[in-house]
Amino acid sequence: MDKIKTQKEILRSPSVLLSVFDFVQKEKGKKLYYKGWVSNNIKVSIIKGTSILQLIYLDTDKDLVLDVLDRISSTYQEYSGKQRKRNIELGLI
Repeated sequence: MDKIKTQKEILRSPSVLLSVFDFVQKEKGKKLYYKGWVSNNIKVSIIKGTSILQLIYLDTDKDLVLDVLDRISSTYQEYSGKQRKRNIELGLI
């Protein structure tokens, strides 16, 4: 269960979300603060009895929501792919 909690925090981290945050800030045309944006707009939970993460993105701009969710999904998949590759490389050494 600790591994899934770690993934939950990784999903909320700047390593994964910074490019999405920059996109949202540009689209809104105003200065946002990363910590405030994450705590107000990003909700990540673990679906009970599973190791599945559920992500909810909240925004008053309905046109932005699907694009942001797609970007978060792509960025997280890219990040986790890099992690998997790195772990395989370390295992070979």
